[in-house]
Amino acid sequence: MSAPSEITKRIIDTADVFVRVVWPVIQSTLGGGDLVAVEEVTDKRFAKEYLDKYAGIDCWQVRHDKSQIRGIARRVQRPIRKLFETFTIRHGNGRYACEFEKRLASMRSTDGWIRPAVMAQAYLTPKPNDQLRAVGIAYMDDLIAIVADGEQGTGYKDPRDWYMHKTMPGKYAEKDLQHFAVIPIETLRRKGCKVKWICD
Repeated sequence: MSAPSEITKRIIDTADVFVRVVWPVIQSTLGGGDLVAVEEVTDKRFAKEYLDKYAGIDCWQVRHDKSQIRGIARRVQRPIRKLFETFTIRHGNGRYACEFEKRLASMRSTDGWIRPAVMAQAYLTPKPNDQLRAVGIAYMDDLIAIVADGEQGTGYKDPRDWYMHKTMPGKYAEKDLQHFAVIPIETLRRKGCKVKWICD
């Protein structure tokens, strides 16, 4: 059996740290219940290739008291320098279908395709400390709608709705990971969207 790739190792790491470090902080904000990683309850191929790749769902929030369940998309980052109050969505930049394009197609379809209800973006200290610095929570549909219909700016200090960021090619970079739509927390607040920013 071949060793897992660096990308696979990162996915496993972020899944673990999200459950251990992030979920205890945001659990009450999201209404409580249990967090269940899709890998724990789903065939691995279905979890990785279908739920993650196609639907963008990383874990399920289960509310036993309300007999309800919803999908959550997670993003875990470990910034070395300044912490920005933003959400990031992978964007195909007009070249291919990525996270943004898939979620937008699901939103605009009338056929009932599933997608995450909530996006949780966490910022942690560098490994091995894994201390939570901040976490943002927003509805996925609000984030996608801002990128689809909002006004694109040029950078973080631009007062417009969102901007495109291109990461520098590096050890883990792939073509479909290099472009991100960045949505500042302030944009969501200005538009009256429900958003939560929890900082240490």
